[in-house]
Amino acid sequence: MCEKCMQVYVGGTNVLYHLDWNLNILESVKTGPELDSARCHASGTCPQDVAKSLTNNTNKALVIDDENNKLIVCGSIRQGSCSKYQLQNISSQVEFIPEPVAANEAVSSTFAFIGPQRYNRWGHGNVLYVGSTFTHHGDYRQDVPAISSRNLHDLQFAEWSFSKQSLLRIDVKYRDRFLVNYVYGFNSSSHIYFVTIQKRSHLPGDDEKGYITRLARVCVTDANYDTYTEVTLECSKGDK
Repeated sequence: MCEKCMQVYVGGTNVLYHLDWNLNILESVKTGPELDSARCHASGTCPQDVAKSLTNNTNKALVIDDENNKLIVCGSIRQGSCSKYQLQNISSQVEFIPEPVAANEAVSSTFAFIGPQRYNRWGHGNVLYVGSTFTHHGDYRQDVPAISSRNLHDLQFAEWSFSKQSLLRIDVKYRDRFLVNYVYGFNSSSHIYFVTIQKRSHLPGDDEKGYITRLARVCVTDANYDTYTEVTLECSKGDK
């Protein structure tokens, strides 16, 4: 292994680091705080009665796009929008994408990774898979699905038509209180997986039943998330 070829990228609150193989800082970029409001659109446009305030930017997703030599970084400001950085020079040619992708709160989860899609014989390639906890923070959160696949060019949904939409939403009557935390995600063979922590029951009054870990799965050939399924992960010993 070429140790000097290894590089590490770290995203924190208001800062992005590029480190070498020995974890020495090669570059650092300030990503916040910025003037923002949860009532403003990701593009920065706001209602006339809204005043922006200096807001910390918590890194929510950090994904290396080797295919395009880019680093995709999504923060909590501007409705969880993302920027693309050059892998070898994060301080130059930053491309901001005004698209709500991640959770817009520091404490709400987002997990993103690049994986394959096989929606049709011409549409092979990779997309960005994103799992994001629903938040009540602002006026635009209904635009952000629980899970989605997005093209790597402009982070729009990979499929968006009358019959096919590459996303999954939690029913509006449940999502305000049935919050799903996305812990991890990965691709294996012909499926995409997300590891989640969520309540055992979505019913009001069942909070005492606690939380469970689930493994969610969808086929890489499914442009409409019709194959989405979940299984509960539980450990047992003997009869317990």
